Amino acid sequence: MYDLLRDLEQRKEKELRAQIEKEEILRNIKDMDQKQLGALEREKKRELEKLAAEREALRVREQQMLDEVKRMEMHIVEQERQLREIRESNATTAITKPNGMFSS
Repeated sequence: MYDLLRDLEQRKEKELRAQIEKEEILRNIKDMDQKQLGALEREKKRELEKLAAEREALRVREQQMLDEVKRMEMHIVEQERQLREIRESNATTAITKPNGMFSS
């Protein structure tokens, strides 16, 4: 009977040690997962910051291009205005000269 109690006690002790070891392993795995998760979150945050910076750079570049297009449009309008003035001036000069003759 004493042997049975001792065997039972040893089994219980082994089971308890196994349970403690299992819990310790699970804790270690959880800690590792948390560390990996933290690293992934930091990496994701860096990637988001990089994308935000790229988006801002694109926005600035787009605005620069729109400004350039606007300047070009204004330049074209000004050139057209000047050309119209020259044509009108030439037409007026041609009308005021007798017999459509131009002087040199």
